Amino acid sequence: MASSLSGTSTISTGLSDLRLIVVHLPRILLVGATASLFLLGSLSVTLADHARTNGWSTVQSLGTSLLDMTFVDAQTGWAVGTAGTVLKTTDRGETWITQSSGTTLALHNVFFVDEQTGWAVGDGGTVLRTTDGGFTWDASVLDVSTTIRAVNFEDTRNGLVLDANGIPSRTSDGGTTWVTASGPRTGWLQDAEFLEATTAWAVGDGGGTYVTNDGGQTWNTSHSGTDEFIFGVEFVDERTGWAVGSGGVILSTVDAANWTRYETETATYLLDVVFFDKFSGWAVGRDGTILATKLGGENWEAQDSQTDSSLLTVFALDSNTVLAAGTDGVILRTQDGGNTWDIVRGASSIRDISFVSENEGWAVGTSGSILKTRDGAVTLARQRSGTSAKLLAIHFVDSIRGWAVGENGVIVRTADGGATWSIEESGEIEDLHDVQFHNVSVGVTVGTGGTVLTTSDRGTTWTSRDPGNRSYFGLSFVNSRTGWIVGEDGAILATFDGGSTWAAQLSGARVDLLDVFFMDEVTGWAVGEAGTLLSTRDGGATWFGEATGTSVDLTAVEFATLDDGWAVGQGGTLIHSSDGGATWLQETASTGSDFHTVTALSRLSAFAAGDGGIVMSFRGQLQTGLGFNAWAVGLVVALMVALLWAPNRQKRIIGRREWKPDSKVGDSWKTGWKG
Repeated sequence: MASSLSGTSTISTGLSDLRLIVVHLPRILLVGATASLFLLGSLSVTLADHARTNGWSTVQSLGTSLLDMTFVDAQTGWAVGTAGTVLKTTDRGETWITQSSGTTLALHNVFFVDEQTGWAVGDGGTVLRTTDGGFTWDASVLDVSTTIRAVNFEDTRNGLVLDANGIPSRTSDGGTTWVTASGPRTGWLQDAEFLEATTAWAVGDGGGTYVTNDGGQTWNTSHSGTDEFIFGVEFVDERTGWAVGSGGVILSTVDAANWTRYETETATYLLDVVFFDKFSGWAVGRDGTILATKLGGENWEAQDSQTDSSLLTVFALDSNTVLAAGTDGVILRTQDGGNTWDIVRGASSIRDISFVSENEGWAVGTSGSILKTRDGAVTLARQRSGTSAKLLAIHFVDSIRGWAVGENGVIVRTADGGATWSIEESGEIEDLHDVQFHNVSVGVTVGTGGTVLTTSDRGTTWTSRDPGNRSYFGLSFVNSRTGWIVGEDGAILATFDGGSTWAAQLSGARVDLLDVFFMDEVTGWAVGEAGTLLSTRDGGATWFGEATGTSVDLTAVEFATLDDGWAVGQGGTLIHSSDGGATWLQETASTGSDFHTVTALSRLSAFAAGDGGIVMSFRGQLQTGLGFNAWAVGLVVALMVALLWAPNRQKRIIGRREWKPDSKVGDSWKTGWKG
C-alpha cells in the first residue's frame, strides 16, 4: 500500500509540473536559449583549455644519438641512430632533413647501393628498406632478436646482414625475405666492415678481431694484442686496416693478420675510425675527441671539435671533407682536413630562444651555437657566431637586429638577421645569463659576480653598474627605464632609471631565482629553485609565493596575457596558469630533458626548449561552436530550472542552502537566498 500511495502522489505532482511547463513554455525557451549561449561560451573555453593542456608537441629534438653515416656520392648521404632516427643530406652534409623510419628502435648501420635503394639495420633484428631515397621505409621480416650490426648489398637484390654475435642472414630478393645461417658465433660484436660481398672484418669486446671470407659462415680470430673493447674498424684494402677502442687504443694491420698498437695522448674511449686512403685518417670518441693522422697512423694529433658531445661515427668524403656525428644529434664537418670543424647540426643544450614572429626565431646553446628557424622550429639552420663559448641568452628586437650573451662575458651582435655576427667587447669575464634590448640602441645584460651592464649605443660599448655582489640570472624590462633582475638567495632588484640605480625588493625566498617576467609596470612573476614561483601585483612592493605542484627547479617563466602563462624546468617540467598565476596545472611535455627557456607569443602559441636540442611548440585552437548539442543541453537545463522555479513550490534544498521563491509580481519573478 505504501508503494501505491507514493506512486499516485508522484504522478499527480508530475502532471502539475507538466501543466506549469506548458503555461510557461515561452519563458522556458528563452531561458534555454540563454543557457545554450552560456554553455557555448563556457564549453568553448573548456575545450580551449583542454587543447592547451594537450597541445604541446615536439618540433625539434636533437637529443638522439647518431650511430652511423653513409654517402652514395659527394652530395647525398644518410645518418641513422637511436629512436629510429634517419636523416638525409643532399648538400655534402651542410643541412639535414628528418625522414620517418616507422620504428623507435635504434638503427646501427645504414647502406645504400644508389640514391634510391638502401637499408638500415638495428636493435631487435630490425631491417628497414627504402626504394625512394628514404622518403618511405618498409620493415623486413628477419627472425633474429639480437642487434643487427652491419648490412651490405652487392646490388638491389642480394645482400647480407650480421647480428651482434656474428651470425649472418642472407637475402636474394632485396630484403623481403631472409635466411639465417647456423654458423659459429663470435664474441659480442661492436662493429663490422665489409670489404666485398663475402669478406668482412668484425671487432668487439675483449679485444676481439675476426675475419670471414664466406659471408659469416665461418670466422677466423685475429690476434689484436689487447683486451680493450674494440668499437670501430676500417679497412682500405684486403690487408690494410685500423681499429680503435677503449683506453685510447689504436691498432693497425698491414697483412690482415698481425696488429700493431699505436700510443696516443688520450685515454678516452675511441668509438670509430675512418681512412680516406692509406695515409689520411681520423678517429673519434667520447667528449668530442677527434684525432687525425696524415702518416698512416704513425702519429695522431688532437683536433678541436668545438663540442663536448661524444662522437660515435665518422665518414670521409675526400681527404679534406670529413663528417662526424654522435650524441645530442650533433653533426660536425670539416672541409680542410680537420684544421677547423664546424657544427652543422645539433646542440647538447638550447639555453634560450627569441622569436620575432610565430615562424621566425633564433636559439642559442653550447659551443657558440646559434640556430635560426623560419618555419616555427620545424627546421633549424646553424649560423656562425664567431665564438665557441656557451651562449646562454639571446634577444632580437626585430627580424635583423639581435644580441646573444654567454660564458666569460662574451657578447655577439648581428644587424643582418644572423647572416654575420660580430663579437663585442663587454669588459667582463663573468658569465652573462640574460640580455634584453628595449629598442635598437638601449639594452641590459646581467650575470654572475654582481654583473650588470647597460648600453645605449647598440652594444658597441657597455657600462658596468653596481647593484651588489650577488649573481643575477634573469631580467625583465617593460620600458627603457623600468625593469627587474633576479638572482642568488631570492634576490630581486628594481630600477626606474634604465639600470643606473637599483633598489632591493623583499621576495621572501631563500633559494636562487632563475628568471623573471613582467607584463606591465605592476604585474610580474619570478621562478627559481625547488619549484619556487612568486607573483606581484604592485610592481614588486610585495611578492607572494604561489603553489606550483612541483619541487623541481623552475628555470623560466613567461606570460602571454595577464591570465595565460607558462613556466618550465627540470625533467621536462611544464606548467600552465590561466588565472594569472594563482593556480598552476602540470602539462604533458613528453620529454625528460631539462627545459631552460619558454617564450609565449600569444595565449595560443608558445615554445619551450632545453637539453638535447629539444624544442616543443604549443599551438592551441579555440572551439567556436557546438551546434545543436549545446542548444539541447541548454533546453534541458531550462526545463530543470523551470521545475525548480515552479510557483507552487514552497522551497528547494540546494546543497546546504535553502532556496525559497518570493512573491510573484506581474510577469516577473523575484528570487532570494535564505540562510
